[in-house]
Amino acid sequence: QPVIEFLTSQPEVLAMSDDIHALISRWIPHFANNSRSYLTVAVGCTGGHHRSVFVAERLYRQLAEQFGQLQLLHRDLS
Repeated sequence: QPVIEFLTSQPEVLAMSDDIHALISRWIPHFANNSRSYLTVAVGCTGGHHRSVFVAERLYRQLAEQFGQLQLLHRDLS
């Protein structure tokens, strides 16, 4: 929770996440219209345990609300 609170208070982190969300949500309908069955989105950072997890979780919630069923996998988070 402290990491979430810290990252939520950082305008740059939220702006980056919002930009990624806008890009993905704009193009998902085009992929679907071209019979694409899946889209992989990868988010990374130097450590892979804080910011990237926060952004991936945030994007997952936003996109699932818009488009329905999604799968979220954290490669480096045990």
